[in-house]
Amino acid sequence: MTFLDTYLAETAKLVTELDRDAIAVALDTIKTAHANDRRVFLCGNGGSSATASHMVNDLVKMPTTLGKKSVRAINLSDNVPLLMAVANDIDYADIFVVPLKAQFQPGDVVIGLSASGNSENVLRAIRHANDNGGVTIGLCGFTGGKLRELAQMPIYVANDDYGPVEDAHCVICHALAYWFLDTLRQEG
Repeated sequence: MTFLDTYLAETAKLVTELDRDAIAVALDTIKTAHANDRRVFLCGNGGSSATASHMVNDLVKMPTTLGKKSVRAINLSDNVPLLMAVANDIDYADIFVVPLKAQFQPGDVVIGLSASGNSENVLRAIRHANDNGGVTIGLCGFTGGKLRELAQMPIYVANDDYGPVEDAHCVICHALAYWFLDTLRQEG
């Protein structure tokens, strides 16, 4: 078996073992936020930030293909000047919580993505939402880290390598976005 065969088999196994009930609860959370005109904030570092941007793209664009209103989704790492200012002048661990303090309202959703589950900046965003009437979802891997404990709805991927965990997180985000689109399509 080649490295590629092993990697693909491991990733496929992770995807088939995803907690479908947890993903369904996350979908209901996004649907509720959309129906109530609440915002969905996403945050993550590195590859997780890219996955968050991709999910925002899908949640904002996809409903428009059906003539429906978009999800009010925002990736907190997409404003690079603000990130750099907070990281430089305050603390890197506050790069997500500072914009949340400016924009977050009770009932909004925060989705934190962290393969290790221990990214302090993601944890601070989740804590802020928990402490201020928000709904929190955490996509995590490895042992789940602190994110698995803090998020009201953790979606855990049982693996300790970044690539397969981030691959599974991409699948989760796509599943949520396409499932949401299918729900809108069925509503007519």
